[in-house]
Parts: sequence; structure tokens; C-alpha cells
Amino acid sequence: MSKYSRESIIGLGESSFRKNYYPELQEKIIDLERLNLRNEALIRAIPDIILISDLEGNLMPFGSSLRREKKLLDQMLNTQRILSVLESCVKKISKEQKSVNCSFMLDVDQEERHFEVRAHATELEEILILIRDITTESVLKDRLRFMAERDPLTSSYNRWSFEERMDAYQNSEEQNFGLLVLDIDGLKVINDTLGHYHGDEVIKKVSHMIHKVLGDNAYIARIGGDEFGVMLKGVHKMELEEALASIYDEVSLMNQMDGAIQISVSVGYAFHENGPINGLSLYQEADNNMYQNKLLKTSSYRSNLVRSLMKALEARDYITEGHADRMDELAELIGRQMGLTSVELDRIALLCKFHDIGKVGIPDSILKKPGKLTDEEYKVMKTHAVIGERIANASGELKEISYLIMKHHERYDGKGYPTGLKGDEIPIECQVLSVVDAYDAMTNDRPYRKALSKEVAIEEIVNHRGSQFSPQVVDAFLQVMMR
Repeated sequence: MSKYSRESIIGLGESSFRKNYYPELQEKIIDLERLNLRNEALIRAIPDIILISDLEGNLMPFGSSLRREKKLLDQMLNTQRILSVLESCVKKISKEQKSVNCSFMLDVDQEERHFEVRAHATELEEILILIRDITTESVLKDRLRFMAERDPLTSSYNRWSFEERMDAYQNSEEQNFGLLVLDIDGLKVINDTLGHYHGDEVIKKVSHMIHKVLGDNAYIARIGGDEFGVMLKGVHKMELEEALASIYDEVSLMNQMDGAIQISVSVGYAFHENGPINGLSLYQEADNNMYQNKLLKTSSYRSNLVRSLMKALEARDYITEGHADRMDELAELIGRQMGLTSVELDRIALLCKFHDIGKVGIPDSILKKPGKLTDEEYKVMKTHAVIGERIANASGELKEISYLIMKHHERYDGKGYPTGLKGDEIPIECQVLSVVDAYDAMTNDRPYRKALSKEVAIEEIVNHRGSQFSPQVVDAFLQVMMR
């Protein structure tokens, strides 16, 4: 296409008749040039790739798109899948639609990118196609949707999305619909003793187990701190029974792992065979069945949990091995010297074994620190008495000595913890334990010092008679040691 100069267009140098139009034509041309420059700038500013197509689907780049995005544009126009998407947009517009939106994905430099296509018919029997990279917006939208619908700890659906899905099923005609409710037994005990980090790990393990057993076809949601709800479509009642059996089998396998915190779950389900769904009554039925299941196992589970916590303590605490047995033997001799009853002796025996169970909730960095604790670390260490009480209260066997576990670090002069009891306010079992615990600690190696001799240890206890230790217990202790 040949180029024309401004002079040739407006007829400069030709007849005077045409020259009479020169000023007006010149003004129009200047306006057109300005408009052209403005349109070029506008096209450069648009982040879209722009294509022009005729009604048969023949594509060509428009404006500066070819120069700016040549590599990407070549990839698009040489990918048959993308061409099919664009041709589909053109065909839709050809059927008297003025505009069409669609989208596609494309791997660009080993990264999946999302593109939006907007196609518009023009007055010139051609179609303007704008292609925009919306990867950032798409990823952000997916992220926001995930955050709105999912539980951040387990990535299962959250309670809000569960209720939305249940509302969608309300009064709908469904066949073979199952609703399952699962609750983690004793999670509060784990949180109160080991800390919320370990509690969260239990929740994640259970969530993973549910997904493993029920698969991708199940709609799994965490609907409470320790509770999960599951919806299953097209499932028969026998399949729900099999799913429950598989859940219990998986929990049993998890509990058999070395050092595993004992996990127990209670499960209940409701089955809808056909007709309109009543979501509320279905959930209540599943929830009631779950609580009935929980009542049958709560006491035995708590006992198992306490035993597993003791095993965990034995694996972590450097003074546990033989510590309880040595204390028990000495404490019984002192108790008999003092004339304590058999009931009191039994409580002392239990206290010797379980008094430090609360240490299972103390971080290893503090529990095994080879040196003096800082003030902050010591504050954390002192919480093991209260933690131990919580664990004992969760166990039928230890509930009767839970108050003793909490008070086993009280001092005769009132300077102990956690409540600062003084003198005979301290239970006699704790007074005896205080002496035998200190003696055994001094006469056995610690990470930060060697064991003291028996003579030095006895002297230390005598020196703290009436301050740290009960005079009555110290006197009985000396008589036993003399024998």
C-alpha cells in the first residue's frame, strides 16, 4: 500500500478550487493524526493481547500486541487447544451475540497461567478479541475461596461450608444419603497436659485418617474443635458400617506406633434411604448416636491416655527410670515408721509413681536443660504440678490422688508452689514425698551434676528440717536411714 503525503491528500499545488479547502482539510488531518496517536498510546497502555478476527475465524494481531507479546502470542496461535477456544468465541458471536467471555489456561515458562478472553463484534463485520493474563487475580480468588470454605488446620471444609452444603440438601429428593459425625475423645485432656501443639497434631492425624478411609467422594468438614461431619451420597447402610469399622482399625494402627499419644474417636451416623431430606433431624440422629458411642468408652479411653502419657514421660524424663521404685520403697519405710494407715500408704505409693506425670507437658528444652533454669523457664517448669492434676482427674484410677499431685511441691514453710500451703495444711502424703523425692534426686546423677553421697544428702535434708521439710517426716526419715 503506497503512502500519500499530506500535500497530495489535500491537493496542494493543484487547482484553486481545491485550494479553497486547504485550511479545513489540514485541520481535519491534524485531528485524525492526534486521534491516531491517542489510540496507539491507549493500545500500548492496555495490558491485553489484542487480536482481530473475521467471521470465519481467521485471526491476526492488532496494534502493538505482535511486538509486545510476540513469544506468548506465537505460543497461543500455535496451540490447537487455544485456537479452538478462540474459534468457539467467534462462532458464538457470529450467532448474533455482541460479546462473549471465556477463559483458558496455558503453561508459560513452566508455570500455569490463567487467561481471560473477551470478544466483541464491531460494525465492520469483524471481531475484536482481547486476551488478558488474570493469573494473579485467579490465584487470589482461589485463595480467598479456600480461606472462606476450609479449616486452616486440617484443610477440610469448615463448619460454615458444611452448613451451607446441608442447607442445599434440605428438602431435596435424595437416595442413599449418609451423614457421619465423629468426635475425638479426651482432646481437652491432651491440650491441657501436652499443650495445644500436640492437640493440633492429633486433630490433623484424625483428619488425615478420615480422608484416607472415606476417600475423595466424601464431603468432610471440621465442624467443631474436636468434631468432624461427613456427608456421603450414593452410599448404602452396610457401607457406612464398614466405614466405621475401618476408622476404628486405622485408629488402632496409629495407637500401636512407638511413642504415639493414644487416640480414641467416637462415631455415629444417620442414613437417609429416599425422599426429601430433613437436615436437622438427620444431624441430630447422627450426633445422638455418636454420644451414645462415646459414653461406652470414655472411662477406658482416659485410663489408656494416662498410661500412654506415662510412657511418653518415661521416654523423656532423665530421672524417671528407677526413680519411682526407689522412692516407693523409702516412702513406705518412712510411712510405717510414722504409723500411717494402709490407705495413706497406698496413696503414697501411687503418688511416688505418678507425681511427675505433669512433666509430660513441659518442653524438652526445659525438662532436659543441663544447667540452671531461667526465671521464665522455672515458671514453666512449675506448671507441671497443675498439669499433673488435670491428667489425674481424667483417669478413674488416679482421680483420688489428683489433689496430692498438685500439692507435691508445697514447702513446710509456705514457700512452695502452686498454692503456698504451710505446715500441716500440706497433706501428709505430700510431706513424705517431699523428703524422699529430694533425697533420691540428690543421690542420683543429673545432667548438670554428679550424685551426692548419702551422707551429704542426709545432711542437706536435716539442714532444711522445719523449712522445706516437715520435722516429723525428717525425724522418721533419720530413724529409717539409721537402720
